[in-house]
Amino acid sequence: RIPLGGYAVPDGDALWLRWDQAQGETEERLSQLAAWIVLAQRDGLDYGLQVGRMQFPPQHGVEHQAACLSALARFDAADSLQPEAITA
Repeated sequence: RIPLGGYAVPDGDALWLRWDQAQGETEERLSQLAAWIVLAQRDGLDYGLQVGRMQFPPQHGVEHQAACLSALARFDAADSLQPEAITA
């Protein structure tokens, strides 16, 4: 198992990073998710991101990392945390 942000990930399994796993207010949650993305990328894990209506399926690589971090940077809680789900 590989510890990441307080979560243990079995070797070879994909990691899903979700809004409800992070703690705090909006900016704190966004910061924690960004840190988890950086750690998962560093450790060579496949990771997906699901935040509100945004969803990126598990992958890894610099393009995936950039897409996930860019999505967090553009995040708008008022718009993105609606109940309907769409895939980015």
